[in-house]
Amino acid sequence: SVYFKASGLAARANDTTHLYGITMSHSWVYHLIEKLSENARQWMFTDILRYPFLGTHDNLNLAFKVYEQRTNNQSHFDSGTAATIYILKDPSVVWPQRESFLQRHQAQSCTIITPVEILRLELAAAPRLRIRAIYRVLQFLVNAPAFNFDNYEHKNAAIFSPPPPVLQLPTGKQHAVCQYMPDTVHIESASQAGTRQCMDEWLRQLCLDGPNAQDLPTYKYLLVWAGDQLTTVRIRSIKKDRSKDFNFFQRFRKFVEIFGWFHAQLAVETSIHRQYFKLMNLFGLKHAFDNLKRKGLHTTSIQGATQFRAWHIAEAQFRDIWLIVSNNNNIARLRTLSPPQLKEFATRIVDNYVSTSALVQHKALPRQEQDDMLLHSIQLCCDLLDYVDLDDTMKTGDVGRLEDLLPRLLFRFSGGPSSNYAIELLELLQGLRHEWTDELKSFVMRYCWLANTTGRKGTFLAFDMLQEHNIRDIKHIFAVHGPFSSWEYIKKISASIPAQRRIKEHVEEEFNHFWRGKSHTTPESENNITSLLGHYRQGKPGPHVHKPGRHLSSHPPNYVANGSNAQKLSAAIKRWSKKCVSLISTEEDFDEEGPVALADADTVVVV
Repeated sequence: SVYFKASGLAARANDTTHLYGITMSHSWVYHLIEKLSENARQWMFTDILRYPFLGTHDNLNLAFKVYEQRTNNQSHFDSGTAATIYILKDPSVVWPQRESFLQRHQAQSCTIITPVEILRLELAAAPRLRIRAIYRVLQFLVNAPAFNFDNYEHKNAAIFSPPPPVLQLPTGKQHAVCQYMPDTVHIESASQAGTRQCMDEWLRQLCLDGPNAQDLPTYKYLLVWAGDQLTTVRIRSIKKDRSKDFNFFQRFRKFVEIFGWFHAQLAVETSIHRQYFKLMNLFGLKHAFDNLKRKGLHTTSIQGATQFRAWHIAEAQFRDIWLIVSNNNNIARLRTLSPPQLKEFATRIVDNYVSTSALVQHKALPRQEQDDMLLHSIQLCCDLLDYVDLDDTMKTGDVGRLEDLLPRLLFRFSGGPSSNYAIELLELLQGLRHEWTDELKSFVMRYCWLANTTGRKGTFLAFDMLQEHNIRDIKHIFAVHGPFSSWEYIKKISASIPAQRRIKEHVEEEFNHFWRGKSHTTPESENNITSLLGHYRQGKPGPHVHKPGRHLSSHPPNYVANGSNAQKLSAAIKRWSKKCVSLISTEEDFDEEGPVALADADTVVVV
């Protein structure tokens, strides 16, 4: 009965199946869902007293349809907020303590990260990123159907194994994250006032706001809260506005806000879209989108960038480079090469087509010897390879590689029009390098960046992506329909959604609904790649062949190079630090009627 309800069975259809004795009655199902919500709230409160946890929330827009419209009863859109609490039951997790963090923060927050530190981080990560680049270029080749890697004679060679991870998250059912959904509230979280109300509401639902909160085990620990860039900015602004309140709780010093990697990835997609879309030549994104007949990708909005086919474009670009470097017209002919020869070609591709040194060497040529299209293609391949590495890193769960990519992401955001995420990257690097304790660094990287809900390899997701999944479930999968849908009822049953999802997945797995018949059609992605590759090969010469004197009128900006300039990076850090430094009271008076000792508010810290 719950499965049919979770699958969207209408009330009238449920009554029909009930009359035939197949399901329970419609009212019985609704009472059961309300009971599931009550149990979920109790289990959530029990688990937060036993295990470490973190939280996320995001804005929720719903369309309420009125079936009989009146002047005071119209169909409308409305905004609320949904949250998720993630319980970390890993026995090895160490929950960072609040007191040690505040001491470290007070002592180190005046030490602002410098451009030299950031550039040194990039230099330290460069050898590892180069090894990953060579491996990824090899994967572009062996993943091509024409190469037929499964039947390749040397498929077990070591060069086809991924490089060792930097800091790999563990897998297995015992490491799967447990989710609870607090009651959805009719409070918008786009404004600072709305975010403050939401945070107070989550604390109330978690029973962490009353006079007995100081007696709970969670009182002495920090609470990490993740979200999109707007969420972190709002929480940071609340901290700044309440910096002279009576105690750390009122000053929001219990929270550590971090951005979610899913929205950061969308920001990277948007940045690349803005950088390369308007180029009217063979390798530009507009040419690729028009060739693939993809509508809705001609805008830099998040909605358009979500569908961005970076993987397809990267696959086509690198297959073309493989054919050029190997002097072949067919990928299948590369099967005759030995693994050392393939690795040599992959290394040559990285050095000559996907590196900063290749850009510098080409720009050093006399102007009459330069090829603008080849130069732009090298720059695009560098940026696409970084994006592909970011996407793969998030799926595989190597948070050490995410840390390696932080300086390069900062360069992209600070060198382009994405100043908001440049601030987020500076805040994160400032915490990792100076303000956070070792246990907080480890906690954030190991347990707050990526989550695995199944425990299987290659299924990691960013926490803000999981929040988006829960919002999707509220709006569509387990949506409330009909004339009696309201925020009150959504609030009543939202806690049951994780249980409904598990019931639905269990029934479908038992009946083997995931089985599909054999398909004899070519996957859409391969069609896209083949189409793009054909257009690249039709060019005489193509975008990856050096043709001296081929000059173009439009040139894409190099965001990464601009952002890595020491002077520009120093200016970005100076602008950020001026806005972030304020006076914070060190008073810990839990008597709200007592005065705030302004004499104690003399410590300069970064909020």
